[in-house]
Amino acid sequence: MIQVTKGMRDFYPEDYRIQEWLFNIFKQASKLSGFEYYDCPVVEAEELYVRKAGEEITEQLYTFEDKSNRKLALRPEMTPSLARMVIQKFKEFPGKIKWTSIPQCFRYERMTRGRKREHYQWNLDYLGEKSMMAELDIIATAIHAFELMGLSSKNVRLRISNRKLLSDLLLGFGVLESQIIDVFLSIDKLGKIKDEQIIELLEKAGLSSDLSQKVLEVIYIKDIKKVKTFIDSCDASNEGYLEIQELFSLLEIYGFSDYLEFDFSIVRGLAYYTGTVFEFFDARKTLRAIAGGGRYDNLIQNLADVDLPPKAKGSIKKEAVGFGFGDVVIFELLKDLKLLPELKLTLDYYLIPFSEDEVKYLLPIVAKLRNQGFTAEIHYPPQKPKKMFEMASKRGAKNGIIAGSQELDKSILKVKNFRSREETQVRFTDFMDSIS
Repeated sequence: MIQVTKGMRDFYPEDYRIQEWLFNIFKQASKLSGFEYYDCPVVEAEELYVRKAGEEITEQLYTFEDKSNRKLALRPEMTPSLARMVIQKFKEFPGKIKWTSIPQCFRYERMTRGRKREHYQWNLDYLGEKSMMAELDIIATAIHAFELMGLSSKNVRLRISNRKLLSDLLLGFGVLESQIIDVFLSIDKLGKIKDEQIIELLEKAGLSSDLSQKVLEVIYIKDIKKVKTFIDSCDASNEGYLEIQELFSLLEIYGFSDYLEFDFSIVRGLAYYTGTVFEFFDARKTLRAIAGGGRYDNLIQNLADVDLPPKAKGSIKKEAVGFGFGDVVIFELLKDLKLLPELKLTLDYYLIPFSEDEVKYLLPIVAKLRNQGFTAEIHYPPQKPKKMFEMASKRGAKNGIIAGSQELDKSILKVKNFRSREETQVRFTDFMDSIS
């Protein structure tokens, strides 16, 4: 028997109802914060991801060549596609862009709990805003979604760092510019592998043993105020430190103090992040990151440098903050906490004909009910009454409309409320008028 491809998922109706519930929360939170929905093809040029996404993600691409020998890939994430779209129509956009999407993404990676090779990912992107208000807007929208699911700071924690700040510190310590990305990728594995292995990765990246130990010491700092001591000791830039202080202040004013943690180990694996980086985690620490994002001020400009003539480049929005929230981990968390709703199929009306003649008698009612916005289904072919009533129950029907030969002869209907068990008779024409 052919099975679903490893790492992929089928969504049976009962699964899809839960997914739709989650997506509606994403859409509601996005709309309330003023984000506009967009979409794009699931297949893109491989070059789009190879350029700027970082080595780890390019190694996980599902790639193929089409019949014209073009190298293509299934999208592993949405941000490069958004950048391409903005560049293509850069003259048409207002000063700021707030976009949202829920694309299906594909990565060929090792599977663990909460990690598949495909997932749907809620994205928020805010372009054209230099200040930390962009980060605040995205984080506030994400937390609103968590709260709509029934979660709170008791269940979810927000860990924030700043790659600009960490990069300046590393340079101050003596790490070379060419080593920064490899150091970030090593730090990103903190908590996933042993500290000794982190040291090995740092030394493999070219750092000395002493410098590797110092880097490990710094990334374990949890008090942002202590970072200032290291900044002063190595004469590093203050810019990233001031940014993260401002962001924490804004989030506290907004009312999110209980969610916040400072964590230097949050660097995000993608190479294009330039400043703020953040991730949401299960407070029990039993699952991988639920969601995350950050500032990527150079990605769109860098792509524009390749794709646009020099005169057009100055019009491209450089500032950008983005966020991705996958569906796999959050389903695991909500299941563990027993917060997934029980969403059974429900129908407003289930129509029960006793013969073929009554099928034709009831069809105008089915049509009118549906046209008036009621969910309605007719049992076909007619069976023994017991079987039809059992099916009405399985289909979650609230009401039944029953017609046999007597009802047909008298031009009446039996209407039964399956919950109260109350049954009434009504003239066919009167019922049709009542649903106008």
